[in-house]
Amino acid sequence: MSYSLLERIAMQPTNKIWYLMSRSLSGETSVEEEALLIEELQKSPALQQQYNTLKASWSNPQKEEDYGGDANSKKVARILQLAKVNEALPGDNRLYRKRRRRKMVVKIIMYAGVTIVAIAGSWVVMRNKSQGIATAGRQLQQVATQNGTRTSTRLPDGTMVWLNAGSKIFYDNDFAGATREVKLEGEAYFDVVKNPHRPFIVHTGGINIKVLGTVFNVRSYPADKTVETTLIRGLVQVTRNGYPQQKPVFIHPNEKLVVEKVAEEDAGNVTATQKIALPVTYKLAHLDTTVKENELVETAWVYNRLEFRGEDFEQLAGKMERWYNVSIVFEDDNVKKQTYNGSFENETIEQALTALKAAAPFSFTIQGHEIKIRSLK
Repeated sequence: MSYSLLERIAMQPTNKIWYLMSRSLSGETSVEEEALLIEELQKSPALQQQYNTLKASWSNPQKEEDYGGDANSKKVARILQLAKVNEALPGDNRLYRKRRRRKMVVKIIMYAGVTIVAIAGSWVVMRNKSQGIATAGRQLQQVATQNGTRTSTRLPDGTMVWLNAGSKIFYDNDFAGATREVKLEGEAYFDVVKNPHRPFIVHTGGINIKVLGTVFNVRSYPADKTVETTLIRGLVQVTRNGYPQQKPVFIHPNEKLVVEKVAEEDAGNVTATQKIALPVTYKLAHLDTTVKENELVETAWVYNRLEFRGEDFEQLAGKMERWYNVSIVFEDDNVKKQTYNGSFENETIEQALTALKAAAPFSFTIQGHEIKIRSLK
């Protein structure tokens, strides 16, 4: 029996961890792979230190222009940079001793070849953009993705976060204090490290989502009128910011809570008495427990699929703009109300639109990143 390069790498214990680290640095790991990587790194402080050093170097590339302007050349430039990190690691913690530096470069380039092939699909990664932001005396970190990209990051407590296209999270630089708090704009999938003494809280769209240790997905883009929270495992408590008298809503596994947003300016105009009487507008739905997690519509994006069920074209267009990094303009209103069911995975934007128009006819033109759509009238 013959094996592929990828399979041969995975068969070797040492190569397997380096393969996972390579994929993680490129933001290409699946939920299962990232969890396995975390487990392996926790077993070895030395490996953890090496990974942290590699990640810092990877996130801060220099002189990429020396290797050309295309994406693959820049990726190779960053990979070659990792060899230089060896010199910065002290003593026995070096990735390889100086006499084996050339072999290290060759091996990392081999992994890069696998990585570059892997990103041929639509899971195109933007490097984590982390920057300090001074807010009310606190130092915050920001991790963001542009449209057309998705990425993952690990928070200081070990919690893993996967960010969908056009999303941002903000969190304390040291994650110190009685609670672990993050602010979300967009969509994220959280695998929270359990700590009953330090609750984990997600703030988004005027909603506070409190957990102890759980796996859940939150969708709250600025243009959305609602906040959607889907719970995979654990227990979640949801409250509306500024309405302390209202009882929290609890979500159990395989449930999705949809809560209407309240603009901050509107909340500020509501009196304390009104806040007590004003009910929280929400909808609690039960997920199909016969469907596997990686097949759920709500978390399909984590597995590199854009799923849609009964959405009109206008709603779907918003998702496609973020997924493909394009701008969609409707030249008339008739086509906006057409509804669709389906999914995209490796399709180009042109292939996706061609499939949609086969189900409900319309015409489209593509000029760069702008797409114009009109009904057939």
